Amino acid sequence: MMDEERYLELLEEIFDKMYEMQKEVIYSHKGLQAVMNLFREFSQEPVRRDPRDPVYQQAKGILENLVNSIRELYETLVSVSPPRSWQLFHEVFSKSLKLQLEGYEEMLMAFEDGNVEHIRLGSYKVDQGLKLLEASEEDNR
Repeated sequence: MMDEERYLELLEEIFDKMYEMQKEVIYSHKGLQAVMNLFREFSQEPVRRDPRDPVYQQAKGILENLVNSIRELYETLVSVSPPRSWQLFHEVFSKSLKLQLEGYEEMLMAFEDGNVEHIRLGSYKVDQGLKLLEASEEDNR
């Protein structure tokens, strides 16, 4: 079992990395626009995939980086045993990250087979992961 001070330091590192990931996506406005345009295209008609298309490559690259970053954070988190007083938070946060990871992995599958359902299901999983954190926060009020 990890001592509380070290556990809180680890959480701080994870939160900092999550913040940096979000900043990178936001600062990469063109990349974010590319993802949104592809999502709009996916939702309106069958996907026309051209892996040579720079917009396609950029959007896929953003999702791949996001998946890899979240996977790294998740694996770091689940590799530690939290102090007893942090176990519930640890479980909820781990489940949230896992659902978000599964959601983004699902969305990435749309780039492989063009199936729009991957985007819908992936978005649902990401939302459910985020809602876990919101519910946990409300429980602690």
